Amino acid sequence: MSSTIPKRKAEWHGPPHFGREPAAADATESTPAADASSSAEPEVLTNLVVLNSLTKQKEVFRPLGRGLQSNQIKMYICGPTVYDSSHMGHARNYVGFDVISRILTDYFQYDVTLVMNITDIDDKIILRSRERGMEFSELAAIYEAEYMEDMRLLGVRPPTILTRVSEYVPEVISFIEGIMKNGFAYESNNSVYFDTDRFIKDPNHFYAKLKPMAINDAELLEEGEGKLSAGNTDKRNQSDFALWKASKEGEPSWESPWGQGRPGWHIECSAMSSVLGDHLDMHGGGVDLKFPHHDNEIAQSEAHYNSKQWVNYWLHSGHLHIENCKMSKSLKNFITIRDALSKYTARQLRMLFLVHSWNSTMDYSEASMSTAADIEKTFANFFATVSDMVRKAGNASGPQKFRPQEFELNEVFLSVKAGCHQDILDSFNTPGVIKRLQELVKVTNKYLESAKEPRALLLSQIAQYITRLFKVFGLVENDTIGYLGGAAASVEPIIASVCEFRSDVRAAARANDASKVLDACDQFRDEVMPQHGVRFEDQVDNTKWSMDDPAVIKKEVALKRERAQAAQAAKEARAAKALLEKQEREAKALIPPAEYLATLPKFAGCTFDENTGLPLSRDGKPVSKALVKAGEKQLKAHAALRAKLGISGSSGDSTKAAPPAAAST
Repeated sequence: MSSTIPKRKAEWHGPPHFGREPAAADATESTPAADASSSAEPEVLTNLVVLNSLTKQKEVFRPLGRGLQSNQIKMYICGPTVYDSSHMGHARNYVGFDVISRILTDYFQYDVTLVMNITDIDDKIILRSRERGMEFSELAAIYEAEYMEDMRLLGVRPPTILTRVSEYVPEVISFIEGIMKNGFAYESNNSVYFDTDRFIKDPNHFYAKLKPMAINDAELLEEGEGKLSAGNTDKRNQSDFALWKASKEGEPSWESPWGQGRPGWHIECSAMSSVLGDHLDMHGGGVDLKFPHHDNEIAQSEAHYNSKQWVNYWLHSGHLHIENCKMSKSLKNFITIRDALSKYTARQLRMLFLVHSWNSTMDYSEASMSTAADIEKTFANFFATVSDMVRKAGNASGPQKFRPQEFELNEVFLSVKAGCHQDILDSFNTPGVIKRLQELVKVTNKYLESAKEPRALLLSQIAQYITRLFKVFGLVENDTIGYLGGAAASVEPIIASVCEFRSDVRAAARANDASKVLDACDQFRDEVMPQHGVRFEDQVDNTKWSMDDPAVIKKEVALKRERAQAAQAAKEARAAKALLEKQEREAKALIPPAEYLATLPKFAGCTFDENTGLPLSRDGKPVSKALVKAGEKQLKAHAALRAKLGISGSSGDSTKAAPPAAAST
């Protein structure tokens, strides 16, 4: 078995010439239309440059399409292996590519077909499902659903096409057969392996284009094959990798020309990306996938299609560290997306990613999140200030003539717009854009502090421009000013609620019922307006209002209601207790004095004096002086209670003391 692979310099075959060398037959049998397409230079539509991992430099972006299809982009992103909860490394990767996809689609107006896979057949899934005593497909389905919900919560748009390995096994088998037909794979003990030695020796190919220095890294090679393949001796060379794995007992399997088995890890992306054709504009993934996964994808695809270049632009997102350390469960700094969202908002997390280059290593920490939250709040305050000013200005009824300070602010605005455009053209440089927008807000706030009668139209244009860029970046989903512009823009439901409230108040006023007016006001504050994202706070002389996420306000109202209900329940409990104690005192007072001590446990079993009610004996023996003294004390307290409640005489009647009866004659 060969242990090392000779190294040679990689070549780049595109994008200007597509990177694909047509076969001789293709050259002689092409149609006139095909001739025109193949000879045309790829169009440069936007002057966008992209940091290409294939060349390790920035390249002018030229889509594969021609003519009417020149604005179409074929893009593939490696999706998750669904065996565990998604973590912040996934968030960094998928939010980053979501931003890039949004820029291509919403800013440059490209027509992007985005394909992302779900790896639901893998050694990790099989091993984890065994640990939990469940079917591997059941485990995969659980974590796929969790991942998709995480992406929804983060505001990541779904792909155009979602491909699961389990649904593309026939395509995988067909793809492997094509590689074997071209002589770059071999069968061994019902498994199929890619022949890296054969591929390397072919003058038209180069192995490990992305990370050639890792070509003999045994640890990475073993990790790429999976734990269930450890110690495999069926391969001809150490660097050969499995295209099809013969299934062992207890492993999932599918019928194939080579027997029961399942796809290898690397082959799935090559096969499933074929839904986009035999050549891709862009392929994205985490930097940790460069070797062996992406390098093996390239080898497989070029071997299958007999091409020199399969993808024109490779994009790799940078690592994410936790408090400057690599994220690891062993270090107890493994943070899931749900953990992060329980502490920060999706917008704050996205802002964190935006202020870091998509391809650079970044740190997730208390400090970095504090900075991101502060930046987000600065823009929120700016949007609130401008929105309030624009709302008060109405239809530009005040002075609109530009003064020197307006011309100066407008020049800054134009400069920032030009700079932001150049930043976006420069390989999606979102940190540069955010920095420029922060400076624009700073300058605009200074203008607001100094200018009398600020020009609302100019301020509105600045805020709308920032909002439009934020929408491109996925920070907002609306077209009007601010984070919550969508709620502010839809006024019809609010008007309907106001009309209903007005009807309730008018009806109560006609009935001269002030309590119903107050009830209607409380309902309008606590139940109606929170649905529209409006918060009312009653003050001494007026009512303060603000806008927020409806869910946030509803939680506040619910908490307020819970506290009020708890306070009312406590009040009622105290009243009930007081009433019970009063009833018990009254019942005690109504007992005749001569009978009272007999009701107390301390005097149980005693005989009593018929006149005084004091104890005489117990069990045939005179009681102690101490017990008699205790009885006197109790009777004294009883008499005081009867007097307080106006009860007199030897009975329980609640009447004043009667005069003594006259002597009989």
